[in-house]
Amino acid sequence: MRRLLRIVIVLGVLIAIVMAWTRRSRTGDGAVAVDVALPDAPVITRPPTSAPAWRDPVDGTCPPGYEIKAKLSSGIFHEPGMVNYARTTPDRCYASAEAAVADGLRPAKR
Repeated sequence: MRRLLRIVIVLGVLIAIVMAWTRRSRTGDGAVAVDVALPDAPVITRPPTSAPAWRDPVDGTCPPGYEIKAKLSSGIFHEPGMVNYARTTPDRCYASAEAAVADGLRPAKR
């Protein structure tokens, strides 16, 4: 019993460390943040994106082109055709599931 408790505690600490590291090392759009400037190296800037990853819903519905409905309180998103898609009132609307995952959300199970 003590050994099992010790294993659970160690795993919990390791998971917390990994989660803290990934949250700190990522920016809001999924790119890894790098704060290193090399001498005599060209400065590389990220090109501007053509469209934002998400938009706010309009009157409780997602605008065209942003059909993925996300609930920030639960951290999940619903794609068209999923069981609870029609009754979900979104907090954010994403253009793709990949953009929602990059923002830290997970897909709904059904």
